[in-house]
Amino acid sequence: MKNGKKKRILSITAGCMMLMMLFAGGVYYMLTRYYFYNAHNRYAKNEMMYHLDYWYDKPFELLSTEYETVEAKSDKLQGYVYIWTYTLADDKGEQLQACLWLYGLLEKGAGNTHAPDYGSYISDTYVEAGTESLAYEIEQVEEDYRISVYDSRKNLLYEDSYPREPVIKRIGKNTLEIHEGAGNTWWSVFINGETGEVSEPIADVIACNEQTAVYPVFEDGVFKIMIRDIYNENAYEEITDDFPPVATGTGFIKEARVLDRNTVYLDYFTGDSGNGDDWEEKKIVVLSEWQ
Repeated sequence: MKNGKKKRILSITAGCMMLMMLFAGGVYYMLTRYYFYNAHNRYAKNEMMYHLDYWYDKPFELLSTEYETVEAKSDKLQGYVYIWTYTLADDKGEQLQACLWLYGLLEKGAGNTHAPDYGSYISDTYVEAGTESLAYEIEQVEEDYRISVYDSRKNLLYEDSYPREPVIKRIGKNTLEIHEGAGNTWWSVFINGETGEVSEPIADVIACNEQTAVYPVFEDGVFKIMIRDIYNENAYEEITDDFPPVATGTGFIKEARVLDRNTVYLDYFTGDSGNGDDWEEKKIVVLSEWQ
């Protein structure tokens, strides 16, 4: 009888422990999907898909999700930026990225269940075929390459000759970047087909969208990272830090991304050694006030 009673107690105890473990696992699963800021947060994913459905009338396949928490750099805001980066493909296999980000005060353990908050800041890199507001032609004249750029009404916006064939990239829906150079130095000219604006050449652009360019400069014996309006050189912000001495101006920058006009993600190295093995990696999100 005593052995039977002990077995029943042990069975009940084991069952209760199992139920508690299942309950705790379920709570953790729900917090992961609907509360914690992490790669599996469903509110962020839903808001990203809603954004794409709103702007583009076609299906997208989600390929991967990345998440990170990065320190915010701003004169007015002290805290962190939570960034989701989604890689997707459209129905023709063309890949794009969509980024969604939120601001907060905590580095870890942050989250909320207020779904509308997740749609405040979001951008994507998709350019829908056939919606471009400008076109270009390349003509070889003797040893030079003549580039002509026209708006949707066939008005000439820009024309120039280059000693070597430049690289031409579409930036968003309304902008072309003409990229030309050699060695460790290159220049970019931006043309906006909607407004007709043409930028002055900007050296060593490492990231941009249709309004903002990011590039390093070397002034007064130190490196700086510039974040500025493409068409207004007086609207800018300088980022200074303990950047290492390097032979090329971009060697200390690992990655830069323009999330929106005044929000830029930077991943760079610091250190006073010429040996890259001694450098320390640093990530920040710059919230500019130069607009």
